Amino acid sequence: AISKQYNFHSKLTFQYLTVNEGLSNNKINSIVQDHQGLLWFGTNDGLNKFNGYKITVYRHDPNDSTSINYNLIKNLLVDSKGNLWIAYDRKGLNIYDRDKDSFIEFKYNNGKTSFDSTSALFEDTAGFLWIASANKLYCVDLNTYQITNSWNYTENKENNRTYCIYEDTKKNIWIGSV
Repeated sequence: AISKQYNFHSKLTFQYLTVNEGLSNNKINSIVQDHQGLLWFGTNDGLNKFNGYKITVYRHDPNDSTSINYNLIKNLLVDSKGNLWIAYDRKGLNIYDRDKDSFIEFKYNNGKTSFDSTSALFEDTAGFLWIASANKLYCVDLNTYQITNSWNYTENKENNRTYCIYEDTKKNIWIGSV
C-alpha cells in the first residue's frame, strides 16, 4: 500500500471525471479499485471502468443476458478473490466475468431466485460475503458461493433497510439500517 501524508494547509488540486470525459452519468453511487488497478464507478446510468486513460461504459441491454442487470447501480465490491460484485436496487446482483468481459447474475436457491433490492455488500475477514437485500441479510461463503445463513429482520418495520455493514476489530458484524 502507498501512504501519502497530506498537509491540509496547502492547496489541494482535483482532477475531474464527468460525462464530458466519458462517464455515463455524473451521479456516482459507488467506487472501487480492482486487483488490476482498474477503477470502477457505479452510477445512476451504468457501470464505468477507468484504466487511467479511457472509460468503458457498461449498460443494461434487454437483448443480452450477459449485460448488467440494470443501469442504476447502488453498490460495488471487489472481494478478496478479485471478483467485482455489482448490486442494484430491485434488480439483483451481478459478478463481472473478466475473461469474457461480461456479467453473470448471482442467484440462490439452486439458481432459481434473484436477490431483490440489494442495498449493501461487505466481505468479512473470514472470507464471507454479506449481502443486504430487501428485508433479509445473507452470508455467502466465497469458496463455494453457497449461502451459509440468512436472516429476516422484518419484525421492526421502521428499520428494515440495511445501508452499510462493518466488521470491528473483535470480529463483530455491525449492520446500519434505516
